[in-house]
Parts: sequence; C-alpha cells; structure tokens
Amino acid sequence: MNRKNYDKAKSYALYLLSYRPRSQQEIRDRLLKKGYSNDIANQVVCQLSELNYLNDLRFAELWIKNRIKNYPRGRYLVIQELADKGINRTTITEVVDRLLTEEIEINMGKTLAQKWLRKHQTDVNLTLKLKRYLQKKGFSIHLFATIFSELNLP
Repeated sequence: MNRKNYDKAKSYALYLLSYRPRSQQEIRDRLLKKGYSNDIANQVVCQLSELNYLNDLRFAELWIKNRIKNYPRGRYLVIQELADKGINRTTITEVVDRLLTEEIEINMGKTLAQKWLRKHQTDVNLTLKLKRYLQKKGFSIHLFATIFSELNLP
C-alpha cells in the first residue's frame, strides 16, 4: 500500500465528512469514484469506523431525525433512501421502528398535506391528487384516512 495515497484518501474522506455525516458505503463509493483502489478505500473506511467518524447506526438516526424535522418523508421512502446509502436492513429496521413512529409519520403527512393544500385548493380532484402526492412522498395508504380525518377532508 502506498502510504501517500492512503493519507490523501483519508484526508478526502475527512473533507467529505466535514460537510455532513455519511455512511460507510458513501465514503467507500466516493473514494473509488475519485480513483483510489478498493484496498485503500476499505482501509480508510475501516480506520474511520474504528475512530467513530463513520457509524452507520448514528448516520441512520441523524438521517431520520433530519427527515422528520426538515424534509418530511414517509416510512417507505426513508427506508429506500437509507438502503440507497448502503445501510444494512437490520439497522434500517431498528432505527426506523424506534424513531419513525406512526404518530410522527401522521404528523409529517398532515404537514405535507396542509402545505400541498395551500397551493392546490382549487383543484377538482383534490383528494385523489393529495393521495398521489403523499404516496409519492413515501406515506402508506393506510395512513391516508387518519391524515384526511384530522384535516377534515373527505
């Protein structure tokens, strides 16, 4: 292994982490895309994980908390996003079940629905379009009745 390449790869990974938390897979992919060998990418990810700079459980928790606070998304879309980031299914299931309760998901759905309704009050097929919008945002169909009743929609 070339120590100089390893140091450069590690510096690049730390640079990426300075902007936002990332999953192990994201760092590995970015290092490979940058042209570093698979061996160097794996060693950097391993060392940063040992130093707790990379922690997929913590990353998943932060991702979900950010989604709840700033970018509301339903359970299905959050699960897909985390899977796309390389988080394993066990971690995803544990974190989603713990942090994304049905009550929180309903509240996020109501927030998105209210925001959508402000822009689309004159639409003829209001409820159908709202259902499609919420479904596209990752909310399950069984939550629609609760969200609609709490917003006094038909």
